[in-house]
Amino acid sequence: MANKITPSHDPFARKFLTDIEVAKDFLTIHLAPEVLAKCDLTTLNIESTSYIEDDLKLHNSDVVYRLELNDHGGYAYIYTLVEHQSTPDKLMPFRIIRYQIAIIQNHIEKYGEKLPLPMVIPLVFYNGVKSPYPHSSNITDLFDDKVLYDSAKLGTFKLIDLTTMDTNEIFKHGKVAVLEMLQKAVRVRDFKAIIGTIIEVLLLGKTSGLKQSLVDRGILYLFGARDVEEIKPLIEKIKQQIPDYGEDIMNFIDAMKHEGRQEGRQEGKQEGKQEGKQEGKQEGKQEGKQEAEQKIAQALIKFGVDDSIIAKATHLTQSQIEQIKKSIN
Repeated sequence: MANKITPSHDPFARKFLTDIEVAKDFLTIHLAPEVLAKCDLTTLNIESTSYIEDDLKLHNSDVVYRLELNDHGGYAYIYTLVEHQSTPDKLMPFRIIRYQIAIIQNHIEKYGEKLPLPMVIPLVFYNGVKSPYPHSSNITDLFDDKVLYDSAKLGTFKLIDLTTMDTNEIFKHGKVAVLEMLQKAVRVRDFKAIIGTIIEVLLLGKTSGLKQSLVDRGILYLFGARDVEEIKPLIEKIKQQIPDYGEDIMNFIDAMKHEGRQEGRQEGKQEGKQEGKQEGKQEGKQEGKQEAEQKIAQALIKFGVDDSIIAKATHLTQSQIEQIKKSIN
């Protein structure tokens, strides 16, 4: 048959499924009864967006319906994927999840991060060579350990809520206690009241074999999160009770103290006054301040702290930080 016409599946399927009356009949027939009961088909609208990847559009087409729910006026999307390819995709449940997420993301971008999020109900319209459809429609079956998957399903997570976790419970966690306690410490209003607890957890980290570099990094984390004046009592406690900290971290502590003193002693002389404008001239002390900032930056760089945090702590420019990095290397 030399004149055989090759059917174009996409326009044919979409022509039917984007007709509102046909679409209502299609959904009435194929949606689960409990889903259909919640959908107000009189509000059915057809979205113009396609979510199929470019390399799959030759063998797939999709139609997205948006409608209101009967119970509380929320929205739902019905995602209909028409699969034309002769070899069905065994990863179809995974693909469907990706499309569902994309639809929800698009909804958020249009209407804002308002809760609850809309449901996305998928339908896959199959007419391939193999019959019946040879693969599972359940994402659970794609995983090796189905029992484990049921306890950690996609989109769910176990919450580790430090804001409600008791300190005594944290101290049972060994090396992890240092991470958890220092994270918790940055949010505490009365930082002075928990300095003793911080010392205890740092000592716990050392006795449990936590790497020195991680303990040092934890101290630097506190320096970046709390005010310098709050940290001073902690510094003194560290020197008294944990004297064997590495040289780099102690240099950093001394540099922080030096910087605090320098900022408190800065003096300026004002020369001349003009309406709406004042010009000042700082004298002395600047070289000392710059030296302190450079020492702080050197210590932070050695511990791999991000440049943005270094700039915030020292007031150095990115160019100055790069120069210090070169001198260290």
